[in-house]
Amino acid sequence: MGVFRFKQFDIQHDKNAMKVGTDGVVLGAWADVPGAKRILDIGSGTGLIAMMCAQRNLNAQIDAVEIDSIAYSEMVSNFKRTPWHNRLNAFEGDIKDYQTADGYDLIVTNPPFFVAGTSAPDLSRGRARHTSHLSPEDLVMHIIRLLNVNGKACVILPYAEGKDFTQMCRKKGLHLTKETSFLPYADKPTERLLLQFENEPKNLVQNTIVHYNEDRSWHESYKTLTQAFHPML
Repeated sequence: MGVFRFKQFDIQHDKNAMKVGTDGVVLGAWADVPGAKRILDIGSGTGLIAMMCAQRNLNAQIDAVEIDSIAYSEMVSNFKRTPWHNRLNAFEGDIKDYQTADGYDLIVTNPPFFVAGTSAPDLSRGRARHTSHLSPEDLVMHIIRLLNVNGKACVILPYAEGKDFTQMCRKKGLHLTKETSFLPYADKPTERLLLQFENEPKNLVQNTIVHYNEDRSWHESYKTLTQAFHPML
C-alpha cells in the first residue's frame, strides 16, 4: 500500500510501522463520520480507524477499545503522534466490560470474522481473526447497549458473514440503512460488505465500490473513497 497519509503525518507501511489493512482503510473512509459528536471504535487494534475518524471529523471525541495489550500499546503510541491526540482516547480491555455514561452517535468496528477452522497459533493474531472471544451475537448486543437512539453503527464483514450479521441485527431491532458491496474487480463477486445500522428503519441505500482495475491500478471508485489518505491521489 506504500505510504498511508493522515493530515500532518504519514505512516510508512513497513515491518516496524502500524499495520494498514484494506478493510480498515475502507471502513474508516466510508463510515458516516461527519456530524457525530461521540464515536466508538470497537476492537480498534493499533488505532487506524479511530485516527481516520479523527481526521474526517475535527470536532468528535473518539474512544477506542482494544483487548490485546500489544495492540493497545501501539495504539497509544500512534495516538500521541497525531494532531488530534486530545480527542483520541484509548481504553485497554474487553468491550463486554466497557462502560460509559453517554451513548455514541457512531460506532465503527472491523470485527473478527474467521468463524471456523484452526485458531492462529499466536494469541494476539487469533483474537484479531476469530470470533471465539467476541461472538457476532455479543457484538450486536454491545452495539445496541452503547449506541444512541439516533446513532449509527458501521461494520465491514465478508459477504456471507455480513448477510448473517444483518439478519441477526434485524432480529434484535437494528435496521440496515446502507449497504456497500466491495469488489476486488468489477467482474468478480462481492468480497466484503460495508453495513450501516440504525435503530429506526429507513429506505436502504445500496451501492458498489471496486478495488482494482484489470491492470491492478486502483479503480476510480476506490480512489474517490480513499483519496484523503493516499498522497499520490
